[in-house]
This record gives sequence, structure tokens and C-alpha cells, in this order.
Amino acid sequence: MGVAWITPVEVTPGTASAWTDVDVSAYIPSGATGVLVEFVSNTAGTAVNTNIRNDGSTDNRLKKTYGGGHIYAACGCNSSTRVFEVYISSVTTVDVFLLGYFDDGAVFNTNGVDKTITTADAWTDIDIGVDDGAIAAVFEQSYLATSYAYGLRNNGSTDDRYGTGYQREYPIVGVTNDICEGYITDVDSQAFYLLGYINSNAYFYTNASTAYTPTTTGSYTDLPELPANATGAFFEVTAPSRLAYGLRANGTSYDQYWITSYLHGWAYVACDVNRVIECKIASADLDLFLVGYSTSGVVTLSGVQDGTHIDLSWA
Repeated sequence: MGVAWITPVEVTPGTASAWTDVDVSAYIPSGATGVLVEFVSNTAGTAVNTNIRNDGSTDNRLKKTYGGGHIYAACGCNSSTRVFEVYISSVTTVDVFLLGYFDDGAVFNTNGVDKTITTADAWTDIDIGVDDGAIAAVFEQSYLATSYAYGLRNNGSTDDRYGTGYQREYPIVGVTNDICEGYITDVDSQAFYLLGYINSNAYFYTNASTAYTPTTTGSYTDLPELPANATGAFFEVTAPSRLAYGLRANGTSYDQYWITSYLHGWAYVACDVNRVIECKIASADLDLFLVGYSTSGVVTLSGVQDGTHIDLSWA
């Protein structure tokens, strides 16, 4: 099934400044291979360390999320216990929301595999090396030095978007023949770690769709319908400064309206039964690019389409 979306639920751990197990077995079924979450740094001016990793991982890349900002993230989980691990430097100024999960249509590594490129100022092939029908890669992008830009795109794309990645993001980007392309402006500035990959029930564009940036600011506005059978969206987000935005399935009350972590990020959100997403932006200078969308999954959000049926048993 690939990706399944749930009604967002807060799963913030009660321990700060330590890697802490988060058990989400109450919200996702046995066999889930990974999770989608949203980190919110809920106090303006107070930056916090946050990160996420697979159960049993030894990865320890701690980066800050800006105060008043948010980051969308993905990682593997224990498919039996449905445990993953979270690090937050405060239990009061950080909120963690579970947005959905991956099933056996996605595969995750225990530790991220280093796929950092060593060529600057050129789009460079990244071979994820899985040879398993992958259609998208799940990365952790981690900055090594400030004020340098990065980009990721599908193999063969002519998209040319790269922006400053001063914090840390979790890009989900299409691959063709196990290859995507990366761009960095300095060889010592950005690192890419392959956390996993999607191999079914999603579609990723060669060139991202530009049709989804809203034109209304300051209120939640319907975006254009996603393509047929879509159940949710994978967006690339760009902005000239740290601008606020929020995303949610049409008709829901979920409201996490916060600034971008920096100038270049990624966001993941469910749609409703009519394939509509709502977006609120602070400025028309913020742009959304649809890099791909999920096409099936168990429905756990009232009225959300999974491509085949509506099932509210988890609601």
C-alpha cells in the first residue's frame, strides 16, 4: 500500500536531551515499516535540537529547529513493536505529531547510508544502490556549514531549485533506475543520508508540478485537486526567508502554522476524498512544488480517500 495517512496525533516523548523510544502501536498496525511525523518548535526565538531515527539505530545527528518553525520528517520503525526513536532538547517547546506510516511498500535502513556528493555547483547523480524497484528515496539532509545551498531532484529532471539548508530536512524525492540527482554549493556544506526508499503505490514526477502554490495569504485555502487516486502529497517548499505556512487535509481542523525551518524544505500531507489539500501561507513568496503523491493506504482520517475504499475503523 505504500503510505497510509492517519488523523494527526501528538506523540511528543516525555524525556528531553536523550534518544527516547516512541511507541505508536496504538495508532498504526503491525507490519508498518516507517513513520511520517511533523516536528513543531512552538516557542518563537527558542531553537531546539530535534531528530528522528529507526528503532535500534546508532545515528546521532542532532540539528536545531528554529523557534516558531516546523519540519516534516520520516524514518523507519520496528515493524513488530511499532517503536521509533526521537530526540528533543525540550519537552515543553517541542511538539511531535504522527501524520502517517509506511507499510511493506517502503523499506528503511537501521542507520542512514551516507550518500553525500563531492561535486559542487553541478547536478550530480546519487545512486541509492538498492536494485529493488525503488521509485523514491527518503533522505536526511544535514548541514555541515552555514549559508550554503542544496537541492535534490529525480534523475533526468530539468528542475533547477536549490536553496539554503541551514538546519536539517527529510527530502522524499523520486528516483529513476535507482538514481536521483543532488546539488550542493560547497563540498563541505551538506550531507545526505539514505534512510530508506519507496517501491510501490506512489507516483513521482520527473519535473515537479508547479500548480500548487496558493495565491491567497493569511487563511487556509483549497489547493487544486491532486491527480486521480491520490491520497496525499509530497511537496518541496521554497521561500526567500523564513515564512509561515500550514498544510492539512481539506475539511480538517489540524492547524500547525509555523515558519519554514530555513529557505528550502519538504512537507507531507494527506488529502480528502476529493483529493483536496488546504494550505495557509504568510506570503505569496513561498512556493509549493508537488514532487509526488501517494496512491493508496489504509484510511484513518475521516473522509480521506485511499484510492479504493473508505475505511473509518481507525478514526
